[in-house]
Amino acid sequence: MKYGRARCPGGDAAEALWGEKRREDRIRRTGLVVVRWTWQEFTDPGPQGMVAALRSALRS
Repeated sequence: MKYGRARCPGGDAAEALWGEKRREDRIRRTGLVVVRWTWQEFTDPGPQGMVAALRSALRS
């Protein structure tokens, strides 16, 4: 659904995905860390949750 027509009416889902990748690449070039997670990880308070994912990403 994230890249479906409901999110970008009249647009191309592949182009929306490519645009997101280019924005993320620009952010990374500034030296910032980009962390991606799923809704399940976001709502899971356990070791597979968002906090654990952030900690892991920041260690690398």
